[in-house]
Amino acid sequence: REDGLTPSLYTVQGILEMAVRSSNARYLPVEALDRLQVELEDDVDDESEQGSWMDRFNLTYLVPSPLFAIVHSEAMQQYKLIFGLLFRLKRVEYQLNSTWRQGTALNHALHRQRVEQGFDDHMVQSIGVNKNFEKADCILRKLSITRQSLVHFVTNMESYLMFGVLEVGWKTLTSKVQSASTFDEVIHAHNNYLEHVAKMCFLAHNMDNSNNNSSSSVVEVMLKMCEDFCIFQKKLFGQALDWLDKTAQKRREAQRRIAAGQWGYNNMGYDIHDEDIYTLWTKSWNEDQDEINLNQSSNLEEEVDSRSAKSNFMARSLLKTLYDRMNETGLSAADEAGSTSRESTHPGHGPSLRDLSSLRFLTFQLDFSDYYKLEINKDV
Repeated sequence: REDGLTPSLYTVQGILEMAVRSSNARYLPVEALDRLQVELEDDVDDESEQGSWMDRFNLTYLVPSPLFAIVHSEAMQQYKLIFGLLFRLKRVEYQLNSTWRQGTALNHALHRQRVEQGFDDHMVQSIGVNKNFEKADCILRKLSITRQSLVHFVTNMESYLMFGVLEVGWKTLTSKVQSASTFDEVIHAHNNYLEHVAKMCFLAHNMDNSNNNSSSSVVEVMLKMCEDFCIFQKKLFGQALDWLDKTAQKRREAQRRIAAGQWGYNNMGYDIHDEDIYTLWTKSWNEDQDEINLNQSSNLEEEVDSRSAKSNFMARSLLKTLYDRMNETGLSAADEAGSTSRESTHPGHGPSLRDLSSLRFLTFQLDFSDYYKLEINKDV
């Protein structure tokens, strides 16, 4: 909900049921779907006043007897943490896509306004007609580049978790359950599965070393940065789109009056050309910078540059911690070629060869051009 109010648990449960019916989960047994319940947690952070009820959203499952001996309360807490991370990634992806739609609409509206005022892109760039148009273009371009880098992080992290962690882990779990000869072996296999998934998902409470904790904190900061960026851009773009709607309405009224043989604009203060998007952004930034609760930059351009630089720095930090984590085993190339994959869920062991392969593929996806790797080497 846009108003930030928490809907009733009954409403959220209804939304969940609609989502299940529109997915492949509808083919699961009815008794299994009936045990899937919505949970709105009470222990939310009081630090953020802009928090949404979706920060408290989670799923729980009513495990029947005797399965609760396998999926016990501690295991259910791990499932909730894993689901919380996946849900947050999907939510951030949706927010970033929404800001992209806003940016596209704003770019088209800005282009129309230029044409209507007699300026085209070539005139703005070559002879500097209306510098505010050029400044607005520059801000939009920088925001688009930053948003694309964040989308790149989120989509590749989703792909890694779904296919490099969950799917591989589930295949290993089913294989061990089928080969188990005792009930204790089934419990042990399931516990190892959850520990492995939690570790590979960078969930801090399951981490045993500094590299893992560092990975967890960097991923958390990256997601928080994505959410802050969406709030920042939504405010900027929302103001600009509202203003463009008003100017379009004024223009239609002026055209109607001209067609009726009257003056197009009766009031100079009502003229649509008195203000532009860049002036609107600057004025709003100066008026309510404290309300947005952002870094106290001297102007809007510096804030946009700061966010871009922070995104670049956090991407480098994440990749550096991933490189450190891959190197923590100290395996040589000969070891990798001649040894079999050991269990990655053993306490005190580093990642298995299979896990290293997943991490290597993740780092390749995040930095396929080696841009960040070169930046990391410069920092060393």
